[in-house]
Amino acid sequence: MPAQLLQTHAYATYPGLPALTDSALQATWGLPAWHGSGVSGEAKVPVQHSIYRLADLSDPVDVFSRAGEVLRIDIDYPAIPDVPALLQALGEPALRLDYHFDVIVMEGLRWAYPARGIALDLNDDHSRVVGISLFVPTTPAAYRAEVHTSTPIREFPWQED
Repeated sequence: MPAQLLQTHAYATYPGLPALTDSALQATWGLPAWHGSGVSGEAKVPVQHSIYRLADLSDPVDVFSRAGEVLRIDIDYPAIPDVPALLQALGEPALRLDYHFDVIVMEGLRWAYPARGIALDLNDDHSRVVGISLFVPTTPAAYRAEVHTSTPIREFPWQED
């Protein structure tokens, strides 16, 4: 399912991420290029984080899973030919949340549709989707607690040896 969606860009009719295991994803996409751990959601739920490089995409795909079940798939700079049509088809988002674009806080520009299992990170004039998250459909409260993540880039002070 995710591979076909990434190839067709059918986000307007996206039915939500089906129950998907890490092993099923690896059977389709191969082994990840990187694997580590992290947290997801405002509740900072522990997750495994894998990065996949897919031939069809210029940017890597981030996959977050918990106990072997895929929780969220993030795609940076998805190729969406008609952003206004997509936004019109999806309608008003259930949540408008902040996200970090590098060190800039993009206020209210993550449009989340928890019942549909999709969230879009928009630029300031809504003409471009800079990121998309695909997840199992859920409630707005569960989305915020377990799925929504916005991690700022951290700057560390320069230290000379």
